[in-house]
Amino acid sequence: NNYALQENFVFNKSKPLDSKEVVYKIQIGVYKNKISPEIFNGLSPVSEDPYKGGVRYSVGAFPKFDYAKQAKAHVVNIGLKDAFIVAYFDGERIGIKDALQLER
Repeated sequence: NNYALQENFVFNKSKPLDSKEVVYKIQIGVYKNKISPEIFNGLSPVSEDPYKGGVRYSVGAFPKFDYAKQAKAHVVNIGLKDAFIVAYFDGERIGIKDALQLER
């Protein structure tokens, strides 16, 4: 893995997942225009999610909510204080409650 974080850190649990699995990510910013992911302090992988009015940026791809909670704490500690957890299923953003019910 090519992570800029400690090897034993929870981001190592971030991995490509089957589209039929719940994926938790840490949303770290929303911008009107695309930006360079390098501004996110070496966090990886960075995802871009275009939506009406801009682009949402998130990091990680976690199969478990608990992993995402640990990652969010790290992201907040390095200065991205507005970070929060989002969930996706089959490529669509879903609510955390729904995600928890679908989690394997």
